[in-house]
Amino acid sequence: EKLRQKLLASGMELSGMVEKVYLQWYTQYGRQPPYRIFYTYTFCGKTYHHKSPLLWDKPDVAERDPVVVYADDSGKSTIQV
Repeated sequence: EKLRQKLLASGMELSGMVEKVYLQWYTQYGRQPPYRIFYTYTFCGKTYHHKSPLLWDKPDVAERDPVVVYADDSGKSTIQV
């Protein structure tokens, strides 16, 4: 969570795209599984594929939607949903 907050505060804003939104059935809190978002972005000519942290509310994005990605030089990234 510390890295995520740091990336949101000081990471570079890049354009990305949602690849997939899904329920992560094998992880549950009570009987509720979290959502996850796979997203992709390009930085310095290299394409990265990452996933969001666990989301307990259904995200309001779909496949191929644009998304803002916050990334650092080492290739670590996050999105804010």
